[in-house]
Amino acid sequence: MPGNAEIKRLFDATAGQPKMRALLLIAAFTGLRASELRGFRWYDVDLKNRELHVRQRADCYGAIGSPKSKTSRRTIPLDSDELITALKEWKLACPKSELDLVFPTKSGAIDHHANLVRSFHSIVRTAGVVPRTAVERR
Repeated sequence: MPGNAEIKRLFDATAGQPKMRALLLIAAFTGLRASELRGFRWYDVDLKNRELHVRQRADCYGAIGSPKSKTSRRTIPLDSDELITALKEWKLACPKSELDLVFPTKSGAIDHHANLVRSFHSIVRTAGVVPRTAVERR
């Protein structure tokens, strides 16, 4: 489990990367599953009321569907000002598409799970949280 100093380095490593910053903050503060992050829409973000709604997910084949279970449909409060700011900044830069995804590819499509993992590993290496060889073995 990373300590406070390591967590700070992770967030610092996302400087200049609004997508990764928003993704890391959402994952850290909400506990969304990878499939929920991949299927997450701007429609489900309520910045005014500081909450997000989990209503769909993108499975390993890129198909949009319902969350894993009935209890997976939920509303999550957004208590972090830093997270709200990161979402607002990312929304301005986010590729637009009919899918309205929060974390799409550059073309607006559903991102592959492996791409998100690679991006996260890059942040971990940049932050120096885990030795490079340990990250690459996963």
